[in-house]
Amino acid sequence: MTTQLVTPPARPSPANAFAERCAHFKLLPWQFDARACLQGSPDLSSPLAALLTTEIFQELLQQAAQRMTLAPTCQPAEIARGCWVIPIPLQRRGRRTGLVLAVGFEPAFLNSPLLQTLAAAAGMPPEVVQAAVAPLTRDLRHSVADLMESLRWMHADLALATTNLRTLNDLSSKLVQSYEDVNLLFRLSRVLNFVKEPVQLINLVLAQIQQVLPFTWVAVRFHPARAAVPALGQGLLLHGDLPCSKELLERSALEMIEVWSTDQWTKIITPATHPLASVLGCEVLVEPITHDEHVVGVLFAGNKIGSDPDLTSSEMQLVDAIADFVGVFHENIARFSEQRALVLGSLQALSTAIEAKDPYTCGHSERVSLLAEQMAKAMGLPEKTVEQYRIAGLVHDIGKIGVPELILCKTGRLTDDEFAQIKRHPVTGHEILKGIPPMTAVLPGVLHHHERWDGGGYPDGLAGPDIPLIARVIAIADTFDAMSSRRSYRASLPREAVLAELRRNVGTQFDAALIEPFLALDFTECDAILARTRAQ
Repeated sequence: MTTQLVTPPARPSPANAFAERCAHFKLLPWQFDARACLQGSPDLSSPLAALLTTEIFQELLQQAAQRMTLAPTCQPAEIARGCWVIPIPLQRRGRRTGLVLAVGFEPAFLNSPLLQTLAAAAGMPPEVVQAAVAPLTRDLRHSVADLMESLRWMHADLALATTNLRTLNDLSSKLVQSYEDVNLLFRLSRVLNFVKEPVQLINLVLAQIQQVLPFTWVAVRFHPARAAVPALGQGLLLHGDLPCSKELLERSALEMIEVWSTDQWTKIITPATHPLASVLGCEVLVEPITHDEHVVGVLFAGNKIGSDPDLTSSEMQLVDAIADFVGVFHENIARFSEQRALVLGSLQALSTAIEAKDPYTCGHSERVSLLAEQMAKAMGLPEKTVEQYRIAGLVHDIGKIGVPELILCKTGRLTDDEFAQIKRHPVTGHEILKGIPPMTAVLPGVLHHHERWDGGGYPDGLAGPDIPLIARVIAIADTFDAMSSRRSYRASLPREAVLAELRRNVGTQFDAALIEPFLALDFTECDAILARTRAQ
C-alpha cells in the first residue's frame, strides 16, 4: 500500500503575499525582469484597471523600470505629480534578477494633469477616476524612504520563507520516498518468503516497483539457458506500457546478458550510447540479476515521468537493491530445484531398483506417473497438484522394496501369507516416505491406492469419497497399466479388454466419475514407454 503525503493547506505565492503587504501600505506592485520587461501586475478592479493599464501609464512605468534597472542603486522617484514608484531590487546569489516597482499616490495626484490625461485615455469622467484613486492616496513624500526599506525587508523575508518552505517540502517528499523505498524492500522480503511460484513473484516485484517509482514501464528478462527454472526463461516479464516492441527489448536484454559481466555493468543506457535507449527516446536504468557472480537476467526501468526526467541516485540505489533481492530469490529457487531433483532422482532410483527385482514391471511406475499427471490435468487441477499426482504415480509402489523377489516374481497362485506380504507394501511405502517433508501431499496416494470404492480394498478398507482423490486416480492408472503390460503370471491384455474391465468395475473397484475422463486420455505416450521397456 502506497503512503500518501498529506497536502498542506494552500499558501499564497510569494508574489501574491508581497502584493497583500503592499496593499496594507496602499501600494500597487508591478514586477519586471532583468531587462525591464513587465512580468506581473497587481490584481486591479474596475475602474482602476482601465485607468492604470492605459498605454500612457504603462509607458511611464516602463521608463522608470529601465532607468532603475540600469542605475547602480535604486531610489524612490516621483514620476508625476503625486505619483511615486518605490523600487525593490530582486537578487539571487548576488546578481540582480529583476525589479519590483511599488506604485503609490499622494492626495495631490487627484488634481494632477496626469490623472486628467489618464481619465481621458480611459474614456472615464474625472470624478469617477478620482473616486477610484482616493482610497489609495496617502502621504508618501516624508515616509517613502522608510517604506522602501520596509518593503525590501518584507520581500527578502518572503523570499527566504519561500525558499525554506520549498526546502521543507523537498525534505518531506524525500522522507516519504525513503519510507516508500524501505517499505517496498520490506514487502519484497515478505513476498520472497511466501510466494513460491517464480513468475508470479517477479510480476509482483515489477508491480511494486511501478507503484513506488515514477517509471512508465519496468521489465525483467532471464536468459533461457541460465534461469533456475524453465518458466523464468520463457520470455519477457513486463509491467506497464512499453513504447517499443517487446521483441526489441527481449533481444537487447539477451545481448546484454551475453556480453556484459558483473564488473563491466552499465547502470544507465542513454539514447546517444545505446540503440535501445535511442528507440525509447529516454535514459533506461539497467540492473543485472546475478547468480554465483554470473549474470542470469536483467532488470529494466524506463520512461520516467514527473517533473524531474533525470534518473536520481536514490532511484538507482533502490532498483539495484531490488535486483539483488531478485538475485537472492533466483539462487533460492535454484537450490530448491537442485534439492528437488536430488529427491526425485533418489525416488526414481528406488523405483528402478524395485522394478529391477521383477523384470515384468519394468517402466510400470513411469507409466503410472504419466497417466496420473494426464488425469490431473484433465480434471483441471492446479499445476502444483498435477506435480503431486505425477510424483505419487512414480513412488506408489516403493513399498515393494520390502517384498521378497520370490513373491514378486512368482508365476503361480500366491498363498495367503504371500498375499499378506504384498498387501503390506502401501504401508511400507508410506513409512519410507513420511519422513520426507516434500512428500506429505503424496502420501495419501501411496497409502491408499489399493482401496476399493465398495470398501473391499486395503490397507484401511476405505470406501467411496473417503478414499483420497489422488489415491482413486492412482488406482485406475495402476490397474490400467497392470492389465496392459505382461506379468509373470499372465500375458498383457488387448486394449479393448482393458477398457471393458475398467468399465465393468465402475462403482465396485473404481469411482464412476473418474473412469470416462480417464478413458478419454491420449495413451500414445504411455504406449511408447511400454514399447520401449518391452524392447529393453
